[in-house]
Amino acid sequence: MTTTGELTKEERLDDWNSEKKILDTLWPINQNTDRTPKFTIKSWHIWWYYIGENVGKEFGSHFDKNSNSMVHKRPGIIVSTNKMLSDGKHFKVIILPLSSIKEYSVKQDFHYTLLQENYQLIKDSFILCNEIKVIDVRRLDKQITKNAINQNDIDGIKMKMRNYIDI
Repeated sequence: MTTTGELTKEERLDDWNSEKKILDTLWPINQNTDRTPKFTIKSWHIWWYYIGENVGKEFGSHFDKNSNSMVHKRPGIIVSTNKMLSDGKHFKVIILPLSSIKEYSVKQDFHYTLLQENYQLIKDSFILCNEIKVIDVRRLDKQITKNAINQNDIDGIKMKMRNYIDI
């Protein structure tokens, strides 16, 4: 540990690598041990997922001063198509991370705000449409929203994604 209580980059990477080894042994969240699907992961639902420690300016885990430890989990919104997700043998999802940190709101062209009162969020959150990730479903931890977000928010997110990628 450094004198400020925060971990060095090397310590953060080692911490994440230890946690990732455990995640790698888990059974996919949506699959029974006999490989039949438990449920279908659906588009436009918000989940807690393990993001981990990333390289350079990639968005990733953060240091929690209260617990004096790294937090590798954060909320994210599944943007994979329902058609892609309905295949019980598909073990990857496309996800966009959420952040409640206001400094991330400066990239308005690529970020979309979800209001906490509309969903089960602790704070208003920014969907980082410029941090698109494909993850294994073993990184999914717990579903936050029972229902998909509303259509106005879906349309707004799609617009922000189009601002970032040329589709």
